[in-house]
Amino acid sequence: ASIGAYIDDRTSHIKCPRHDPFLQDHVRQVLRQKADGTFLWVALVLQELGQAKPWAMRRVVDDIPKGLDELYGRMIEQLQQLREEDREYCQLVLATATLACRPLRLPELGAVSGLPGEISGEAEWMQQIVTMSGSLLTVRDETVYFVHQSAKEYLIGKAASIIIPCGPAAAHWSIFQRSLDARS
Repeated sequence: ASIGAYIDDRTSHIKCPRHDPFLQDHVRQVLRQKADGTFLWVALVLQELGQAKPWAMRRVVDDIPKGLDELYGRMIEQLQQLREEDREYCQLVLATATLACRPLRLPELGAVSGLPGEISGEAEWMQQIVTMSGSLLTVRDETVYFVHQSAKEYLIGKAASIIIPCGPAAAHWSIFQRSLDARS
C-alpha cells in the first residue's frame, strides 16, 4: 500500500500534454504493475520519465522493463548507444566508481578515472559525465555515490565485461598508478 501511495504522489506531478490527458493515469497504472514492491525501481523510472520529452513519456513508461537488473541492463544498453567518446568517458567513470573502496569526490574521480585533464579538472563537466552514465550514480555535495548497492553489484557482476573490459585487476592497477601521479 505504501508503494502505491508513493506512486500516486510522484505521478501527480507529471504534466500531461494536451493530446494525452490520461497520461498520468497510464503511468500510475504501469508503475503499479511493474514495480513489484520496489521503491528504488519506481524512483529510477520516474527519474527517467523526468528527462523524457512529453510526447515520448507513454512510450518510455511502456518500454521500461520490470525488475532492477533488467532496468540496470537497459541503462547499460543506453550508455552503449552514446557517441564513442561519451561512452568511453562514462565507462571510465563507472569503472572507477565501481572499483573504488569508497565514494569519491568529483575532483578525485576526475584525477584517477583516466579522463582527459581538460575534463577531469572541471567539476561541472564531471557532473555531466556522471549524469550521462544513467541513473546508476548520483552526486551529493560533490561526492559521487551509487544510487544503491545493487547498482554497484550489477556493474561488478553482469556488466563487468562492458564497464571494465580490461578486467578488474588491470583497472585497479591503472587507478593505482593515476592515484600516485595525482599525488606528485
